Parts: sequence; C-alpha cells; structure tokens
Amino acid sequence: MLLQDGFPAQGRDGSARSLQVKPRVGERRDPRPAPPVIPPVPRRTYPPITIVRPSAGQILVEAVMVLGRTMLTVLVGLAVLVGGAMGIAMAVTSILKAVGIDLSDSY
Repeated sequence: MLLQDGFPAQGRDGSARSLQVKPRVGERRDPRPAPPVIPPVPRRTYPPITIVRPSAGQILVEAVMVLGRTMLTVLVGLAVLVGGAMGIAMAVTSILKAVGIDLSDSY
C-alpha cells in the first residue's frame, strides 16, 4: 500500500508493512461459531419429603439427655481443674520444702 506521498508504509525497523483495514459499522469479519452441543442430563427422581412430628415425650427425653450430658461435662471439667490445682500446689510445696522454706510456720 502506498501513502499519500507515494511511499510504502514502513515499520519502526524500516520494513514495509501492510495497513489493516477496519471493518465498517454493521459488518462482521467472521461468522459466530456454533455453540457447543451439550448432552442432556438424566433426571433423578427423589422420594417425597416427609416431616416427622415428634411427640412431647420425645422432646422431653431429648432435653433431659442434653441436660445430663452438659452436667456431666461440667462436672468432669471441674474435677480436672481441681485436680490440676492440687497437683500444682503439691509441686510448689515440695519445691519449697526442698529449698528449706516451710510456709506452715507463718500460720
């Protein structure tokens, strides 16, 4: 292609280059590709949803069991804490006795 001056268009490196022609408004260069064919997904049938309504006795039994588990957890936790505190107290007492300090004299 020639420019208005009659010289071919040149790139930065000095080689001749072609000018790209822009499409006009409303024109398409390539037709759109066809969308991919997706195979149909097999449908599944599920059983109907049934809601079981518990009786008052079942609710009461479940509540009592939850309370029992909670109380047992609290009691075990307290026993572990008290046992740990007693172990620490015995360790501190034995260390102080080994050093020669007897705290019972201060009572």
